[in-house]
Amino acid sequence: SQFATTMYNAVFWGGYTDVTHKPHSIYFSRYPEGIEATLDYPSIDLAFRNQTDGALYIKTEYSDTSLTVKILGRNGGRTVAGEQRNGSTNLTVVSEGDPSTAIRVSATVSDRYGFTSPDTVYQANPEIEPGTSDTIESGLEGWSVKVTRVLTYPDGTTTSQEWVARYRSRPVIVEVHPCDIPKGNEGYTGSPCPTTTTTTVPLATTTTTVAPTTTTAP
Repeated sequence: SQFATTMYNAVFWGGYTDVTHKPHSIYFSRYPEGIEATLDYPSIDLAFRNQTDGALYIKTEYSDTSLTVKILGRNGGRTVAGEQRNGSTNLTVVSEGDPSTAIRVSATVSDRYGFTSPDTVYQANPEIEPGTSDTIESGLEGWSVKVTRVLTYPDGTTTSQEWVARYRSRPVIVEVHPCDIPKGNEGYTGSPCPTTTTTTVPLATTTTTVAPTTTTAP
């Protein structure tokens, strides 16, 4: 996922044709929202097309803490460098290149919309007291964002492209005693919860009678 997202951003900001890509189904804050991709080949792939009249040279580098993808091609000398950190992308135009041949790329990500509430998933834990619960994951709403990329050509004409990234909600996970899993949920047994019987024993009362003592003086 980290490589797919880094590669996709190089393609996206390089202005190359998006053939196929798929954002993560769940939002991860370490990736730029909307402009990211995942892989699960062959069902989920990342592919792009070089629509320029020159060849591309793709170079990748990595360290213990970073991953870099460089795409070198023919775009009038225009050079863009970017860094992703904690979900944010910082782009720097190193060189605008030759305005008569370079294609410029700009993009926007919409505000979040189409919110969906998280479901609640119950997990059985026999160590929990019946009638009580423990929330181990608070869950997260789902939402969508619209990504718009605009390519501006040397003659001033533009091409606008739109993608929608839909992130599903993360469930609230609650641990309960097996007998407390609601009907219709996975793990439901229908068994009654164990009952606790408390017996109260009355305190015993002991009464002691002491006979009076009589003393006669001589």
